[in-house]
Amino acid sequence: AGAARGRTRLDRISATALALATLKSHTMLLAWLNPMPRVRWRGSSAQIIAGQVAMQPMQADGMSNAIDQLRGQG
Repeated sequence: AGAARGRTRLDRISATALALATLKSHTMLLAWLNPMPRVRWRGSSAQIIAGQVAMQPMQADGMSNAIDQLRGQG
């Protein structure tokens, strides 16, 4: 949604929120792997999206946490 570029685009955030709502109407077991490190999320669209879905950094521990969430253990 533009976070990697260091900006917030409300149109992309809105589209992402709509996609997440659609997914949540089918399952609550969702996880989002973010290629950016967690320290870069603040003030970006990633921070906003992380408030809507369990977001993990795309690192070994983040991937493990995402798998746990998808198994219903997170």
